[in-house]
Amino acid sequence: MTTDDTAGQTGANEPTALNENPEESNTTNEGGGQVLPIHEPAPPADNVDVFNDIVRLGLSATEIAPSEKVLSLLDVRKPKRDEFVRCHPEIAARINIYEDSEDRSVYLVGPTVLERMVELVQRGVKSVKLTLTANYGGGMFAWPVPIPADVRANAWHATAFHAAEEATKHWVRVVAGNNRYEVFCRTVNQGTTPTWPVEADDVEKMLRLAFSKVGGAELINNLDHPVILKLEGRG
Repeated sequence: MTTDDTAGQTGANEPTALNENPEESNTTNEGGGQVLPIHEPAPPADNVDVFNDIVRLGLSATEIAPSEKVLSLLDVRKPKRDEFVRCHPEIAARINIYEDSEDRSVYLVGPTVLERMVELVQRGVKSVKLTLTANYGGGMFAWPVPIPADVRANAWHATAFHAAEEATKHWVRVVAGNNRYEVFCRTVNQGTTPTWPVEADDVEKMLRLAFSKVGGAELINNLDHPVILKLEGRG
């Protein structure tokens, strides 16, 4: 056999990167090598004709990429006069709070500064029952329900406390009336119960969501806190 014949025969058996016959792209040649198929690159996204799927054009972001809302904070507030609310029957805690008279900010007063805060603002520190509360639209917040005194209770405090107790059983609307709160029960869809969030399924979680720098209120737990410095005239 001549050198030219050998070269020609060898070249015929060599695997090639480009195979003109796609049916032979996955076959093994005589030399033992496999000829890999050639895949055409996918067209760029800009070249996709979005008008081929008219239905998809009308989908919302939730339908295209389903998601679930995560509760990351709780506002500390009273119910609004136009919202029906329900109170969780178990997730509630007795705490002391201070509300700034200027900007209405609410603060949790920690035990280490309670005595000093009482000295500074006297009745400005209030004992409340912070209660996980839902409105009829699914919103969540923490309601600082006033705890009425045992003797000669303030009518506002007593009626607010009664409203919160009723809200553990029924959807209620709380409206300020003549020196007291008036309670209205919802007359339709009363059987609908709130879907309580797993992020606040115990008292500790509720407090953490309500009183943090990213939450609806803040904790006062040291004598150098800006609120104490302000009340002392040092801030």
